[in-house]
Amino acid sequence: MQNLADNSWTRIYQNDNSDPQYWAQMEEVEPPPRFAHQLVYDRKTKAHYLFGGTPSSPINKRFDDFWELRLLRPTRAEVLRMVRLILRRQLFIEKCREASPTDALHFLQTSLSEVVDHSNEEESAKFRALSASLFANRDSTATELFAARTAVYEELLVFFDDAVKQPHANLIDLIQPS
Repeated sequence: MQNLADNSWTRIYQNDNSDPQYWAQMEEVEPPPRFAHQLVYDRKTKAHYLFGGTPSSPINKRFDDFWELRLLRPTRAEVLRMVRLILRRQLFIEKCREASPTDALHFLQTSLSEVVDHSNEEESAKFRALSASLFANRDSTATELFAARTAVYEELLVFFDDAVKQPHANLIDLIQPS
């Protein structure tokens, strides 16, 4: 992405994997690294198009592939659904440890199930795997509960802009020496 105010670019994504086997598996998913390619953005369709280029090796080869990339933001409704899913998943795990298994199962079948996108195979598989929590060890320490809730908090931070989150770096490193 180019910032016209200070004439700089920001790297959004880079896959540093150079293993040929990896790229053979990913050939239908994402374009391999290249240079001397053409990349354009179409405002009308809001899509990026990538054509051709030269791989880093062998140098005498030339790509003749054509890729399209559309960056889609989730809707407010989708973000809200994901937040509910994350929170209810943690609540279910805590219910499994504290409440009766029947109450926890009822929560799984009603409150948690209603926010799962069952058409998404990965999300649906994670939902089905949660039933194992009904039979898990019911003894959890305050430290384990704190760690689990902290993980939920970190997962929820994905939905917030960096400007409203605490810095990733050590705060002391941000102080300018005088």
